[in-house]
Amino acid sequence: LLFAFKYRSNKMRLMGHTVFFGLLGFGFMMIELVLMQKYQRFIGSPIYSTMVILGGLLLFSGLGSFISRNFSRRVLIICVAIIPVMILFQTFFLDGLFIMFAKFSFTAKLFISSGLIFPLAFFMGMPFPHALEQIKKDISNEYATLMFGVNGALATIGVSLSYLLNVTYGMSTTLLLGFATYLAALVLFIIIKK
Repeated sequence: LLFAFKYRSNKMRLMGHTVFFGLLGFGFMMIELVLMQKYQRFIGSPIYSTMVILGGLLLFSGLGSFISRNFSRRVLIICVAIIPVMILFQTFFLDGLFIMFAKFSFTAKLFISSGLIFPLAFFMGMPFPHALEQIKKDISNEYATLMFGVNGALATIGVSLSYLLNVTYGMSTTLLLGFATYLAALVLFIIIKK
């Protein structure tokens, strides 16, 4: 509220930025936790599933962030638009692929899981740093720092809600909520990058 008062001349723009970073934190954590649980059934070990999914998401999203640093606005928006498509793929086609690859060894399943998570994680790493840079240009470094807090706070809510939704409605419903979150974030990303 103090920041909103300080930057009240930009309050509509700030609202869009704040909602965007909130959606990104919420959606990222929600999808991450569902994927850990889904891949656990395929890999057969909760520890290795966490290592592959958490490690893969961090590594591959960092790679996506690094590679996209010189992308044009148009290419960047196309890449961010791929994220909801990849979430739908994980929602509807992953179980079929798990059945197809079930005969492989444990080690092979780890590599298969990394390969399956790579495209989604790679694109998920792109919107955060680019939106943060845009905020630094449009408003201030101080406000960009606050967006880390907004992102983290909503990520915490995403973690709790993800477990609740998985138990109550199933993993597919949780992934579809993640899909809707990233779809809304895509619209805001386009507005931020104007």
